[in-house]
Amino acid sequence: MISRSLRWFAAGVGLVLAPQLVSAQQPVKTPAFDFSGVIYGNYQFITDSARKAAAGGVHPNKFDIERVYLNFRMPVGDNAGIRVTTDVLQNSNGAYYNGWTVRLKYALIEYVLGKDALGPGSNYHIRVGLMPNSIIDYEEGFWPRWIGTTITDRNGYFPSSDAGVGGIVTLPNKYGEIYGQIVNGSGYGGNETNSFKDFTLRAAFTPFGKEKGLINTFAITPWVYLGSNNSKFATGGAGQVGPVTAALPRNRYGIFVGLKDPRLTAGFDFNERKDASETGSNTVASPRVEVDSTGRAIGLFGVVRPGAWSADKKHSNWGLIGRFDHVTPNTSPTAAAYAGDTPSYNYTVLGAFWDATPRTSFSIDWQNQSPTGFPEPFPTVLHVTPTQSTIFLHWQASF
Repeated sequence: MISRSLRWFAAGVGLVLAPQLVSAQQPVKTPAFDFSGVIYGNYQFITDSARKAAAGGVHPNKFDIERVYLNFRMPVGDNAGIRVTTDVLQNSNGAYYNGWTVRLKYALIEYVLGKDALGPGSNYHIRVGLMPNSIIDYEEGFWPRWIGTTITDRNGYFPSSDAGVGGIVTLPNKYGEIYGQIVNGSGYGGNETNSFKDFTLRAAFTPFGKEKGLINTFAITPWVYLGSNNSKFATGGAGQVGPVTAALPRNRYGIFVGLKDPRLTAGFDFNERKDASETGSNTVASPRVEVDSTGRAIGLFGVVRPGAWSADKKHSNWGLIGRFDHVTPNTSPTAAAYAGDTPSYNYTVLGAFWDATPRTSFSIDWQNQSPTGFPEPFPTVLHVTPTQSTIFLHWQASF
């Protein structure tokens, strides 16, 4: 898998960079040292009956700091720069410390190979290090991350950051960009334990980028993530028929269609995931069998500022937000308990927000996740998440 991914990535980079590599590079100015950051916080009030009952009949509630991201950027030459982003979070896994901790989210070097090589506004970038995932970071430019994570991030399709090498081609005339990566696949939350590498590609097209008005931010973005996992029998063992060196596919793909304007931001997601797992003990009596499953996540969201639509007003500091996700963990379940059912979850967000300053926002929103299509009462073996309903007061401050 790694060699095939490397060939694809190398061939693509070679095609787009060949004209530039044989010509003189144009110096690209990089900014001086830059420090910025963002704080995500909230107060949450649990309203669903299951968690209320688990808390002794009272509504659980708390103030929380979800994330603090600190960004450090600086040049390392005329055509190169670095970015380091630390992620401050509440660690609760008990591995070494239950409390506030700091980890790396991004740590990358980016090299600009050329400017206007394909036309006005075009350039090539090479990245190496711990870098943003090709689709999650991009969609956070549409969906307000401080209110919740994107649909693929929320449903664990892949990590939002990973270590590897990547390349970005910015298309001329504001027509979009193409971003490809080869990464470990394990993400930034733990050590790399997989001998295979994952390949990602995102093509964001803005066909009306040169137009004026609402339509110029319209984007069509297909993406693909081709990954693999080690077999749990990779090293063999006593009584097994031998080690299993073949990869277990872990592929995802989808398309995002979005619009990003101060008056209206909206997005539609269609995503699928295909995973392979194993049954059996890899012995003669209990042979290993590879089992495939397909999951699907479809979502729609909108952020509107009604006051900004007035003819004499270009900005409004308040607005409304809504989102609906329909997530099917397995489109064709085979377990006997699922006979006649296709289980899924619906996730809903409804709220209103206010920008206290250009860099500080508050929202009050209701978020609800509810299971559908599961047999009732929910069998413990299915690990069904009951309905979860929460009222949030969110806030963010960027600096």
